[in-house]
Amino acid sequence: MALVAAFAFIIMFSLAGAINIITGTPLIGGLALNIVFSFIMATALLIIRKPGTASLLVLIYSALSVPTANFGPPGIYKIIMGLIMGIIVDIVLYYGKYKKLAYYFGIGLVFFLAGPLLYIALILLKMPAANKIAGLMIPLMIIYLVEALIGTFLAFKVYNKIKDKSLIRQLSY
Repeated sequence: MALVAAFAFIIMFSLAGAINIITGTPLIGGLALNIVFSFIMATALLIIRKPGTASLLVLIYSALSVPTANFGPPGIYKIIMGLIMGIIVDIVLYYGKYKKLAYYFGIGLVFFLAGPLLYIALILLKMPAANKIAGLMIPLMIIYLVEALIGTFLAFKVYNKIKDKSLIRQLSY
């Protein structure tokens, strides 16, 4: 799981970080790559269907993101956000019995909540970036949700083609 999180971080850091620096607006870099991250997340969660997998994935990703512009301005608060998001997905998947709808709901929900969680953190930390995203919150939440659903849909398509491969079977359950 650590390798998956590191892989996701490298992709997001390389591309989303550059977009955030160019625009100077938090959440815009993620906007460009949410389909990719939700795809990576959903694929990993489809392969490893165990409680805590989402929490571990997002925790590692958010810890790697602390000194960077990924997942919002640099700061330790990202670890708390990551834990909250991972726990939400884990709870939804567990109580949804790892059914297809649970993946869409859990991953969609945390992407939908990513903006408000970041906004609350920025306000609590009195960071000026909060002002930049305040007016964008509702459209970004909707776009993030749609992107997460697209990424999850693509993950199911790929997973259904690779699930019978011996390596995937070894990693599963």
